[in-house]
Amino acid sequence: MYELATGVMPFGSPTSVVGLRKRIREEPVPPRGLVKEIPEWLQEIILHCLEVDPGKRYASAAQVAFDLSNADQVNITERGRQTRRDGYLERLRRRLWAVGFEPTPPPATQDAAMTSRIILVAVATEYEHPDQAAAIKDAVRRIAGMHTDCRIAVTTVIQPHPLLGSSYVDDSGGKTHIRQMVELRHWASGLDIVAGRLSFHVLEDDDPAEALLEYARINNVEQIVIGASPGKNRLERSPVLRPLLGSVASRVALEAPCSVTVVRSRAD
Repeated sequence: MYELATGVMPFGSPTSVVGLRKRIREEPVPPRGLVKEIPEWLQEIILHCLEVDPGKRYASAAQVAFDLSNADQVNITERGRQTRRDGYLERLRRRLWAVGFEPTPPPATQDAAMTSRIILVAVATEYEHPDQAAAIKDAVRRIAGMHTDCRIAVTTVIQPHPLLGSSYVDDSGGKTHIRQMVELRHWASGLDIVAGRLSFHVLEDDDPAEALLEYARINNVEQIVIGASPGKNRLERSPVLRPLLGSVASRVALEAPCSVTVVRSRAD
């Protein structure tokens, strides 16, 4: 990716052991220092891949593909903003750190797959009951605790506007997508998961189940967490939505290309 973005190799073409070991002590010139048009999000991904310490790199190629497909969700740090190499003191620190450094072996393939998975969490912002929301959050916390390198994609589906063909602007003139993004972030605020592991997505489709299934296929999702249809009390509050909600969870569970966790609150 570095070469495709800049036209040069990040560490040249070393032919000696000394030249190869320079890769441990010295970071490459930031891509934006060579090509200023490169966006910050792309540099963030490239330099994230080039970290020397395996613990600081992406846990899997699936996570790299996920960020490339969701550029607006990339968590941009100083790594993505810099246009020149670090100063002398930081380079000296890296040299001292590299003395005798030997990378730790990567985890076994099976273990890596278990920890680096992408988890899709389906959130029904318009009708989700507080008890069900709490149950889904508990499930997500448990999964995030067991799989420390997993990425959590918090997702909701909205229907297109009947007249405009898009729900970006709703009947009141407000920006529906922005409002939904705010609600998703608010929903996830109590999860206590670091920002770099969370992303938020508003999908638009007349068929919520198909939208979730397609998203899971495209992004190589390993697991879907979705709420079961609401209980009887909730049905009385929303009699029109009950059949639809039940079919979404059932269809996702039947057709998903990955594992599905259907969460039901104790109140149901």
